[in-house]
Amino acid sequence: MKHLATASSLLVSLSLSLSLPLVGACGGATDPGSSEPAPSNAPATGAPSAATEPPVAAVCAGGAANDDGALGRAIFRALEPSPAASYLSLRQNLGAVPSPGLRDELAVVEERGALCADATDRAKCAGAYEAARPPIRLGFHHCYTRGDTVGCANDAAGAVALLGEVRSVEGALFVAERAGYAVSCARDITARGAAAPDGSFRLVVGKLRPGGPCGQLHRVSLVVARDGALTELESTLVDARPSCP
Repeated sequence: MKHLATASSLLVSLSLSLSLPLVGACGGATDPGSSEPAPSNAPATGAPSAATEPPVAAVCAGGAANDDGALGRAIFRALEPSPAASYLSLRQNLGAVPSPGLRDELAVVEERGALCADATDRAKCAGAYEAARPPIRLGFHHCYTRGDTVGCANDAAGAVALLGEVRSVEGALFVAERAGYAVSCARDITARGAAAPDGSFRLVVGKLRPGGPCGQLHRVSLVVARDGALTELESTLVDARPSCP
């Protein structure tokens, strides 16, 4: 039985043949031959320019640089829900792609805290947690218990419900990934980011947009506000015909 790669690994497989490295990304070098313009530093965004954005060393470092599963685990470990969750788990659908396919059975990859530790009825809470079946997907599921609440962050709104507010680059990457952006340490869509003076976070992530049999891969400059609102500043096509997985 084969465990799955993360959702960002799928996009990585689509971008292996690309040749546009990302400036300042996870220790990567700037490509002097790249013609890509630097992200805008318009005062309206309050975001720092690419020249002043530090790499996200705490996220894209060590083994995470070439292993998106490691990146997903690093982000999971850094999440700081507020109010605190008594239990937080990183889970994954069992099965294999393309065949025989994914199942709704879930395996725990990592966990933090104690299941239903602060619930008024721990047995009922535990039963609800075990019965939870988030939509089958490539990548990780983030499920939690907080008091009598049992939930899984299936989308950006669910991510914000878990976090309370976005207070770190890792939290911003988490919300962006739940919103359908690719968070990867791969060369062409490397996740990096920096805090802006207004408390938001400026990220560089990937996005598959419609076009061709497998979509078109874009590199996106994205702002994530503290309340989880997302604003795209720039989207650059990096591969019009990515390889199908």
